[in-house]
Amino acid sequence: MSSAGPPGLVEEVAEGLVESQQVQRQHPELSLHVQAIAEVDGGVGRAVVTGMVDIGITSLPAPDGLVVVPLFEERYVRVEPSAAAAGELPLILWHEDCSKKAISWLERGDATPAASLALDDDLAVLAHVGRGLGYSLMPRLSAAMAAGDVRVVPLDDAPVRQVGACVSPAGLRRANVRAVFEAIKAHAGRIAQPSV
Repeated sequence: MSSAGPPGLVEEVAEGLVESQQVQRQHPELSLHVQAIAEVDGGVGRAVVTGMVDIGITSLPAPDGLVVVPLFEERYVRVEPSAAAAGELPLILWHEDCSKKAISWLERGDATPAASLALDDDLAVLAHVGRGLGYSLMPRLSAAMAAGDVRVVPLDDAPVRQVGACVSPAGLRRANVRAVFEAIKAHAGRIAQPSV
């Protein structure tokens, strides 16, 4: 059985599944494969629709036709170098739909960021921010991976990402997929939300 989601997010949910001994007792044959898939061009939802993965952890809304359960909401935060003022630095984005939401939020507030740089993933963004090369806006779970050279700053009226689990109706007909999906729903309220 496979599960997928954006980096940081899927690991957080998978940790609860590993701890869920009830699923392991009910389905001793279950082998859970967790993979990170970027939220680009349909990302996780498309992987579930096409059958590439059984269950997805994704930003909502998910594609039509999937069974979806909302898990939690997380606010965006600003990450900036601990030793520099972010206002004079370029905005660093990454190739994922989260960056599009950050840009929309900045534009709504009439903010015009300095020239931006786009990287492959949120860990690369955090590394560049830590080296003083720019600042970024990202969901709190991504920012939770920041090292000590990165300051995490709450935003007023921050954009919010709603996160959910999705599965195809065909997948839910399989007992092991249904058991894992139910365990994810049960674990939803216990997902650690990092404080900023």
